[in-house]
Amino acid sequence: MSVLHDLCAARHLECMRQSVGVSEGLRQGVMLLTVWLRQRQAHEGWGSFPEDLLCSVVALLVGRGQLNTSMTGYQVFRAVLQYLSQADWQTDPPSLCAEVEPSRLVAFTSRFPVVFVDGSGWLNLAYTLTAAALLKVRQEAKLTISALGKSEGQKFQVVFLTHKSFPRSFDYLCHVTIDARSLRRSGERVDNLATAAMDVGGQMSLALTSHLEQLLTSALDDRVTLVCAAPRPNPQWSVNDAPLDYDEQSYLTFGLCLNTSAAFSVLNKGPPADHPEALAFREMWGDKSEMRRFKDGTIHEAVLWSRSSLQADRRLVCGRIVRYVLQRHCGIDKSCVHFLGGRLDTLLQAGPEEKGDGSSPGTGEEHSLAVLHAFEEVGRAVRALNTLPLAIHSVQGTHPVFRHTDVFPAEPAPPPDSESGAAHSVHGVHVPQHGRCLPAFVPALTVVCTLEGSGKWPEDREAIACLKALLHVKMAAELREKHLMSVGVARSHVDVFKAGYVFRLTVSSQREISVLRTVVSESGMVKFKDTEEAAALERDTVSLPLHTHLLHGLQQEQPSLSAAVRLCKRWLAAQMMWGYVTEEAVELIVAHTYISPHPHAAPGSPVCGLLRFLHLVSTHNWSSDPLMINLNADFTEEDFTSIPKELSQSGNSRPPMCLATPQDRTGSRWTRPHPTGHFLRRLVVLARASLHSLETQLMSDFLTADFKLIFRPALQHFHLLIRLLARANVVGHQAVDARSRPPLTRAGHLDDSKVALPVVGFNVCRKFVHDLQNIFGEYAMFFHDPFGGDVIGLVWKPQVSEVTGFKASSFPYRRPSVGHGETVSLTAGREHILDDIRLLGGGIVQSIEAPGDCPVD
Repeated sequence: MSVLHDLCAARHLECMRQSVGVSEGLRQGVMLLTVWLRQRQAHEGWGSFPEDLLCSVVALLVGRGQLNTSMTGYQVFRAVLQYLSQADWQTDPPSLCAEVEPSRLVAFTSRFPVVFVDGSGWLNLAYTLTAAALLKVRQEAKLTISALGKSEGQKFQVVFLTHKSFPRSFDYLCHVTIDARSLRRSGERVDNLATAAMDVGGQMSLALTSHLEQLLTSALDDRVTLVCAAPRPNPQWSVNDAPLDYDEQSYLTFGLCLNTSAAFSVLNKGPPADHPEALAFREMWGDKSEMRRFKDGTIHEAVLWSRSSLQADRRLVCGRIVRYVLQRHCGIDKSCVHFLGGRLDTLLQAGPEEKGDGSSPGTGEEHSLAVLHAFEEVGRAVRALNTLPLAIHSVQGTHPVFRHTDVFPAEPAPPPDSESGAAHSVHGVHVPQHGRCLPAFVPALTVVCTLEGSGKWPEDREAIACLKALLHVKMAAELREKHLMSVGVARSHVDVFKAGYVFRLTVSSQREISVLRTVVSESGMVKFKDTEEAAALERDTVSLPLHTHLLHGLQQEQPSLSAAVRLCKRWLAAQMMWGYVTEEAVELIVAHTYISPHPHAAPGSPVCGLLRFLHLVSTHNWSSDPLMINLNADFTEEDFTSIPKELSQSGNSRPPMCLATPQDRTGSRWTRPHPTGHFLRRLVVLARASLHSLETQLMSDFLTADFKLIFRPALQHFHLLIRLLARANVVGHQAVDARSRPPLTRAGHLDDSKVALPVVGFNVCRKFVHDLQNIFGEYAMFFHDPFGGDVIGLVWKPQVSEVTGFKASSFPYRRPSVGHGETVSLTAGREHILDDIRLLGGGIVQSIEAPGDCPVD
């Protein structure tokens, strides 16, 4: 066929010149299509979509009258994409020849998987194109048309300037290691594989790649939308050298795009057992196939891949299918199949590495569901309260666990007789004893209880606080007496213990926000002003519940969103940037990759979500463009133009990271005051380096790679390191390299009404970091991984080296010195700061040292 291609090349080029070269619009359309194809790597490697075939497609559409010489380049580009998105060159092959004998078309379709007949009627221009490569181009065309049809801005950048790397384009990657023996074994198992290899220069691995694409597509069926092999390069070599031998490559790489509505099903339901199709089903699945009776009474052939209900196990079902079919139909041992689906799951596991039965402990989704189940009971009890003067309008959780984005969802508190728990209770609350182990960390799951409106609220903020405290007391009393719940009361909240979880209820009223915005001038004039207190209260009681509601709804549509957000948060915390970028900002950025994924489809796996997050953070132009996150699809077409223009005119009032949503058009609700410009630039650098490292590991270093590498921070950039004692780290089991994990505690282990409240929110290391920032924040910045991190990074601020004037307010941690002219100045004493850090960290700090050096004396 290659000889025939060379013989027909001159005539074909002349035909292209007459059809396409006569119009500037057609030529520009071909150039746009070529750029589009290259950005998607669809032209690289053997079996890919040739660039010159695009020109043939344009000529075909010109001949059919679907294109004309008066069209612009963009019109040509879009018309060709519309055709490619629906093209079926396998059952309905196109032809540049006016008349082709039917027998010749039959010969073409029986011999080639894809057919595109040239003008002579004798040459198949797509003789090197594989069916999977055509499906990839078809899917890319559909995604591009979808992107062009959206009202969002920056379409040109998405379509033509965004490069789609292979690992970011697929939800799962699968590597198959091969050698001469495995190729020979596959050749014996697969019919006509050796014959197919003759068509590709005797390269058995190329023929096997095409066969595996078809086999995996058939086996995975509706679980995937595309199975495609990674492009393999076509290098040039001298005529004096031996030609490239593809069989010398050590592995084949395949990418899987998931159909998330069916990909995680643990059951393959086949045809009824008495139908003729059942024989083909049993031939495909062998001894895995069995007859099962379903709820409707029918008996079908079926394959069960997992008996686990854990979402983490369901995400690995595709990997089990791939290993099984490759071993059964191609003789490829399971040890040679490396399915990179759950390599990062251990970073989200809360519990031991393995249970007694050897199954996975899961990645926390089930813990979130258990919390929501317990919260439903608490919510019903709170709504049923009838002793309050005002009815409770709504009960909404605001903790990240309620939107499935808590890195380590809360687990039931350990029983009171546990060694890690408190020894006795005081006024119904467990307290730790001196000399005993620190109690397990039990987070307070915040809940906002909004009261109905009333005009009788006082006008004084202190009076409102007292009234809320009284409401909290009445709430606690009724929950304890009528609903038999263990509760704890504080001025600002009520803690409710249910099924091992502690829910922190806070009463909220819109009237309080108005009072906090009221400012009385010296002349007695009343003004309304956006104060920091009012903004914080509105964020916690209005914006955060709405944010939680929207993210929870998106999670119901995208099953991988929860694990993806948590993995991105875990990366941020591991890089010791936690607290300098808010959790809500991370959630919105990840949500953007699902709501507006173009030029990709929405991520179908947590690792793919992490890759898209790192790419977006490292490539977005934060300095000039706000990130438009169309939550709930409430943005109009005009908003995508007007909001960026308004923000560009706002000047310095705009935050460095601007996340505009329909609920926050200013883009500053979750990004002010953090991150600042310095921290944002640091975040971009870290994301870029992590993205490059992870993509390299996924594509080439998968056999020896340590996938936790990007979750280990570079400590050499800090001025000092504060090492923490292991016994003070109550969440040490959450660390990236944790060696042991505590046993899991089941919910509802005791009667809630008879159990005293556990110690809530007691994390010595986090409180120590908080105190360091409050006391020494003027002189240094402190960085820490709150999820089991055993080191605090310290970076001196420039102010610590500055000499200031003699002022009483500047005395803390500064010593006076007399200069020329007997002027007295103040200089910061770093050694005094370190002494106080050691004193403050007594029983917590192990040592203070410079990176790579001995401890600081």
